[in-house]
Amino acid sequence: MANQITIIKLPVLPNNVIKYLIEIFVDSYYSDNYLNHSSFRMIDNVFFRFGMVCQQWMDRVLPSLEFKKPIYCNRAFTYIMLSRWVMLGVKFSNVVFGVGLIDDFEVQLLTMTKPYLRNSIGTLLVDRGYHFNSLRFQFEDIKALIFRESKYISQFAQYVSPLLNEGFSPIDTLTRVDIHYEVKIEHSDTDDVIQPLNLLCGKFINISDINIRGFNKNQKISRNIYRYTNVIQKLKILNLKFDFINVKDITVTLTHPFTCIETLKLHRTKTSPKGDIVMNEPLYHALETHPTITSLSLQLPGESIPSHTLTNLLNNTKLKSLKLKYKTIDFDKSYNSTFLTNNTITKLGLEIKNITFKLIDSICDKLPNLKLLKLAVYGQVDGKDIELFKPKSNITIKLTIVNSFKNMDAYLSKYSLHTRVNHLTLIIDNTNEKLLNNLLDNFNLLEKLKTLKTLFLDIPFTATLIPPLSSNTNIKHLIIRMPELKNMTRNDSDKNLLELIKGNRSLESIELTNPENPYLLELDIYLYIFLFFLKFADPQNLIKKYFISNMIKLPDIIIKNIIEISLDNYSAAIHNTHTPFLISAIDKIFCRFSLVCQRWFEKVIPTVEFRKTLFVSNSDIVLKLVNWIGLGVKFRDIVFNAFLTKHSMEVSMLLSTKPYLRNSLTTMVFDRGFNYTDIEYQYENVRALKLIFHTVIQYQNAPLVQTLQSDLFSSVDILTKIDASYRDKGVNYESENVIEVLHQICNKFINVDDIGLTGDKQTNKITSHLTQYPYIIKKLKRLQLVNGTVNSDDLVKILNHPFCSIHTLKLHNMKDNQIGSRLDQLLFPILEKHPSLTSLSLHFNNEDIQLQQINNLLNKPNLISLKLKYNNLITDQSTTSINNSIRILTLNFNEISFNSISNICNSLCNLNSLKVAIRGHSLTTTDMLLFQPKKQFFFELVIPYHSDQFDLLLDKDYPFHRIVNSLTLTTKFPISNLPLFEVQLKQIDRMIKLNTLYLSFPFPELLVNSIVNNTYIKNLIIYITEHSLGVNQRSAVLKDIVSRNKTLVTLETKGASVSFSDLKVHFKVHPTLLRIGSPASYESDAK
Repeated sequence: MANQITIIKLPVLPNNVIKYLIEIFVDSYYSDNYLNHSSFRMIDNVFFRFGMVCQQWMDRVLPSLEFKKPIYCNRAFTYIMLSRWVMLGVKFSNVVFGVGLIDDFEVQLLTMTKPYLRNSIGTLLVDRGYHFNSLRFQFEDIKALIFRESKYISQFAQYVSPLLNEGFSPIDTLTRVDIHYEVKIEHSDTDDVIQPLNLLCGKFINISDINIRGFNKNQKISRNIYRYTNVIQKLKILNLKFDFINVKDITVTLTHPFTCIETLKLHRTKTSPKGDIVMNEPLYHALETHPTITSLSLQLPGESIPSHTLTNLLNNTKLKSLKLKYKTIDFDKSYNSTFLTNNTITKLGLEIKNITFKLIDSICDKLPNLKLLKLAVYGQVDGKDIELFKPKSNITIKLTIVNSFKNMDAYLSKYSLHTRVNHLTLIIDNTNEKLLNNLLDNFNLLEKLKTLKTLFLDIPFTATLIPPLSSNTNIKHLIIRMPELKNMTRNDSDKNLLELIKGNRSLESIELTNPENPYLLELDIYLYIFLFFLKFADPQNLIKKYFISNMIKLPDIIIKNIIEISLDNYSAAIHNTHTPFLISAIDKIFCRFSLVCQRWFEKVIPTVEFRKTLFVSNSDIVLKLVNWIGLGVKFRDIVFNAFLTKHSMEVSMLLSTKPYLRNSLTTMVFDRGFNYTDIEYQYENVRALKLIFHTVIQYQNAPLVQTLQSDLFSSVDILTKIDASYRDKGVNYESENVIEVLHQICNKFINVDDIGLTGDKQTNKITSHLTQYPYIIKKLKRLQLVNGTVNSDDLVKILNHPFCSIHTLKLHNMKDNQIGSRLDQLLFPILEKHPSLTSLSLHFNNEDIQLQQINNLLNKPNLISLKLKYNNLITDQSTTSINNSIRILTLNFNEISFNSISNICNSLCNLNSLKVAIRGHSLTTTDMLLFQPKKQFFFELVIPYHSDQFDLLLDKDYPFHRIVNSLTLTTKFPISNLPLFEVQLKQIDRMIKLNTLYLSFPFPELLVNSIVNNTYIKNLIIYITEHSLGVNQRSAVLKDIVSRNKTLVTLETKGASVSFSDLKVHFKVHPTLLRIGSPASYESDAK
């Protein structure tokens, strides 16, 4: 057989990669779930540019986008822009609509006239209740309400009352209510937050998730919660940050029988003038035993926590996250950290001034599932104490240092912290210049933190910080809170930022924020800034007036996907061997991507996985494979022919000296009668064997048995699969027992549980011996018998054996050696009831089959794939029952009616693929009209060409023009009326679903014009013979097709060899063509 030649270009990126790219760009303009004017414009620019590239991206990619982050619409400008995005098909998981927009006429008009826009709104932001009075439309898909206090409302009931009116209809989808009650003005004592909330829950009965966040002087929330059961049983998050906390009210709420709080935060910002203690024993007891709290945060920096309370909180089996901020720990005399037995806590935060690292170490060791530890250091640190901090588990540590910079060396460059801290926060209170100088003196010590990735600086961003930050290559993410010194200006901060960007090329993101004056900073730099650097980006172009850096660095995962897609595109043409062109193309992919930059070479290439099977059939591939594995590329399955170790000394040396090459081989092929017991090395990762047995005398099987019984494979436990092929070369050795060979191999490799057998011609040897080995029958999963004779009694015994677990059976052109009996008729009763059979292929070309027999096979519960090739279908009165398991059906008959095909496929609820091949000439107009499938599936049709039948395929009154996906036309004789066929071929665009056309007859040059003008066919296969087209004509015809047809994706030729040398220029510039394939080519093309 001639060598296969295929030419493939680097693929167009698939839609899912383009989708991911757009999402990366859009996400880069999000910042802390907040968007301003500039970021909305940038996102709109992304959608516009990608939408204008091509119609496919506009029609298929943009409508597939979905963003998980909430998008806030508080201005008419942003809402109008959102309407354009929703019209493009972009989906947003949560659009937050500010009710202040209701009075805007343009917003009202858009919302009233565009239901799809109205239905995209998932959350209402209520901060001005009276706007609902002018509501002229109804929200239909609201899932959440957010109440945010406004300076215009002094009573919370004014928020809720418009929603309780009859004009606002109940919404079944509303399940969540968030209350952000930040007191900016003094409220009267009669203001009750919970009572209106209770009324709201009474109207919207599906509310099941209430989150309350109350701040400053507002005890009205905690005072009234316990009075309303309907609120308590729906309250999930309670965040109270009060100057004075009412302990009694909170305790009553937590001990209520219907309480279901999951997240509780009690933060006290100031101590009471009387010096009273907020927390008491009943409240601590309620927290220690609460049945639903999973996240607890207690921040009371002016108080002490009893040591037994700390232990009890850590032992709460429901807690997953615990954060404590106290002044000190009051240790009991009997305190012992060994009492800790919690396996649920994964996050722990400890900000306690007198806590020791020894105690922290003891706590960490008692929490086996701890993943994140947050610590705060105040004042001087004892180096001997830090030395005792040696947690056993691998924990991510976030360390905060507050005003303590003199002895930074103790906890930054010594002991265990310098190898464990991932996130470091440095804080200076009140911008103390003396503390700042102490920090700058020790700032270079940060380079000794080997695992540090994120640095948070709550200090003035002065020029003296630039040199140490620029030289530190460990830090990837920098967050700067920018309190300014008296002598600093905004321009000074901007210049410092620019110098930092110039000096540090390893930073991936910088975030800037100023808590004292965020709005001023927003005008100059933007409240939160994310910088993504390209390798040669010019930092001068990064800073703009309202936004910094629209240069996006593609994530490593995107580069990895692009490489793997390119590899898949090449390997799609690979079956059991590789041409030199394919190997060279794959090698170029690895070479080009690894040379782009050091990062791709070190971090991206080693993550790439070759997802198809790689067949190693010659020494050249082995040499390339050594290089690929050396780059770190992983291969899912490598099939290696053992003959190469005897054929090539270079291959044998490579396997002997490079263990990583041997360990990458997962499947071994043995198809020669050589003895490999003299090999000194071992294969340690082989999981499957492919054995090819021959009957000619020079390929005796004894050496193979000796090889496999040797120590060639060190890990016998991991080998689980064997595929054995028996090829008859014309010499009949009745004494040869292939099954005995398999039996001996399985005795050594005891974990083999997947055996496949393929027999050709003298297959009676396989079945006759197989009946004597129940151990092999038990492991046999695939059996394929082709073009031979078999004893039907043996095959019946195998299929009826109680150990038989075969799931794939192929019987192609087999005969029973008992004269006068039909093999398939004897097997039908067994096949219809076989418990494990999932794939069945029966080819009996000269025999007929009854409809009842097909129905019985289709009614088999576990059968997924059925392929039948018979002469005629004999219809009867049998009825089909609905089958939910069949996915793939092939009907290849000389004569079969479309009415029968329609009845068969309509009974298969989950049919995905139907192939119908009709070899005869009896198709009638009436019969073709009766083909009316009820569901969509991939439909492949193979029929002989007749002008009248072809007209029926094109006729819009018949169903074929709208359901055929792949069409193959065959002929036994040359087409007599080529001009008529040319006219018909020009009309093939009437078949609206057709994308693959195979002309399986000698292709005449006359048909070129019909092909090049067709814009619907994506995959074209033509058959070329030496008589239909001469050597020069073949190249000219293909060149004409490639240069003139601009919609083809693949072009393949069958039959005679074709030279591609003249096609390469046209192929490279073709807008859609990805692959050209031919069964043979000239030697010059393969080089």
